Amino acid sequence: MASCKNNIDVEVWFAWLTAIIVASSAIVLMYSHDKYPIWMLFLTATCFVCFMIAWQQVISDNHLLLSIKTRWLLVAGQYFLVLVIFYIVPYAYTAILLTLWSVQLPLLLSFQKCLIWSPIWSLAVWALYGIYWGEEYAVLTATLFWTFNVFALIMVNIANKEKQAREAAQRLNRELSISQSLLAEASKQSERIRIARNIHDLLGHHLTALTINLQVAERLSDGDAKAKVIQCYSLAKLLLGDVRDAVCEIREKSDIDIFKSLLSLKNQVDQIEINIDVDDSVLIQDVSLATLFMRCAQEAVTNCLKHSSATTMFIKVFKEKSAIGMHISDNGYVSTPIEVGNGLRGMHERVSDFKGNFTFNGSLSGFNILLLIPESAV
Repeated sequence: MASCKNNIDVEVWFAWLTAIIVASSAIVLMYSHDKYPIWMLFLTATCFVCFMIAWQQVISDNHLLLSIKTRWLLVAGQYFLVLVIFYIVPYAYTAILLTLWSVQLPLLLSFQKCLIWSPIWSLAVWALYGIYWGEEYAVLTATLFWTFNVFALIMVNIANKEKQAREAAQRLNRELSISQSLLAEASKQSERIRIARNIHDLLGHHLTALTINLQVAERLSDGDAKAKVIQCYSLAKLLLGDVRDAVCEIREKSDIDIFKSLLSLKNQVDQIEINIDVDDSVLIQDVSLATLFMRCAQEAVTNCLKHSSATTMFIKVFKEKSAIGMHISDNGYVSTPIEVGNGLRGMHERVSDFKGNFTFNGSLSGFNILLLIPESAV
């Protein structure tokens, strides 16, 4: 994650460096001509700064916190600022701003739509520098900068595909880790139950037969032999009780370790900090219930990584009266209306299969998910 973040920072810094070089060189060249007043130079600098600030808001990791309408307004405002700069500055190389402007469009439009519309927004270079400024090679300049824009779109599209492939691989790794953990816990549970059943059915049966035979021997014997038979009978009954206690203890300890399974999920995620808390009173013996909790936790982590800027997540498994619940929360800022996608819909369907209750809400302090499963449904 650190490496990815550093790469993003480097790209953003170079974009700012590009804008600074273009702006400063244009202002210096304009200043060298007496026909441009100071207020026009100040307006040019202001337009450059406002363009980059708006660009930073859309391109940053926090762009998901903005509504679609706000992002479109910022993009439209940037394009307007570019047109103002083209109108004020007589140097065609400022069209590099359109290349910077283009890289943010794949966040709002599909790659195909961006390609279709790219000649339209590139016409501004020809319109202002060819018609208004009367530049001789305005058509060639506009064509060259259009190819730059298309190249930027292609590179962003490649980066997006690589990011999606990486996220898909990480998701599969999380699913595999969860499946392996649940399979291991289910195997342990199955083995414990098998051992407990064999002890009960074999050793318990033989001890019961032994105690019955010792009772018969007690009635048929007398003297010192009877005393020894009574002693053996008492030991057999004691041993039978110990076997029953051991079988009960093995069955009671055949619960699935949900904390260990959640820990395996946590170890697969390094983008955010995940805190896990499982109450000691929570006892889960049903593999399907453990699978429900793990899949919901996995989906919550995926949604957090994909749609949130959260840095910390809390997962708590608890027992409440006659229900077992899971509360998942993060510190991601939620300002846009929450759209129920396949992830939340799938979680709701899983909980409904257990006749449970599923709720979620978003606020300025983060996103919360709560699921309650009645013990009677397990």
